[in-house]
Amino acid sequence: VVSNIRLCLEQLDTLQVNAVYGPGTVDFLAESLLFFIQLGIRVIHLNPNIRTFYEGYGCSKLRKAYMQIADQYIKSYQGGREIAVNLIDSKIIAFLKNGYDAEDKCGMGETEWGFAPGGNIYPCERLIGEDNHSPLCLGSVHTGLDSSRRCSLLNHRGNRNKECKTCRYERYCMNWCGCTNYHMTGHTDLTSHILCESEKAIIQAAKRVLGSLSGEDNDLFISHFMAYLPCVCYS
Repeated sequence: VVSNIRLCLEQLDTLQVNAVYGPGTVDFLAESLLFFIQLGIRVIHLNPNIRTFYEGYGCSKLRKAYMQIADQYIKSYQGGREIAVNLIDSKIIAFLKNGYDAEDKCGMGETEWGFAPGGNIYPCERLIGEDNHSPLCLGSVHTGLDSSRRCSLLNHRGNRNKECKTCRYERYCMNWCGCTNYHMTGHTDLTSHILCESEKAIIQAAKRVLGSLSGEDNDLFISHFMAYLPCVCYS
């Protein structure tokens, strides 16, 4: 794998990697990030296996791992290496926008679709699974959409956790991701305690990065995020 990554770095203009972690590997996230950075990879995705985190999981490991990622991120920019790490970058972008926009949020069953090889239609590709005709199968390309199922789904998007409405992190939290909610709680609009704690920890880690590097006026860091901001024209 490493030899092929090095070959890709030589031959391709851009290369992105994705590392999926679970309860048994979250302790090695910072080590993995450093490994990728040292290989010369600049765009790195770290994504949880949402099917493996369970209720009662000790979230202290997540908090520690995300802060270690933040420290690696800071050191990279202080050393003149520009990187993009989805866990950190996505939250900083949300900070700059003062929260997620409506178009950023889950559009399952409306603007997002997943199609199984056999033709069955799902509201998200992460809900296809083994294509065993789950309650979230919305029809088939051969027979059309099931309107009643789709209407039911559209009425159960977003987040209905009461405690989320008054949370100070609510604008920056991905509690609205339907497929994540479904895999963790069995409901597309009900967020798990684990996701809540994970999102809080990621937000805190991103705040550390933003506070540290913007406070230092790190030009590389500032220019990295200027590319995400909409163009403002002055007359």
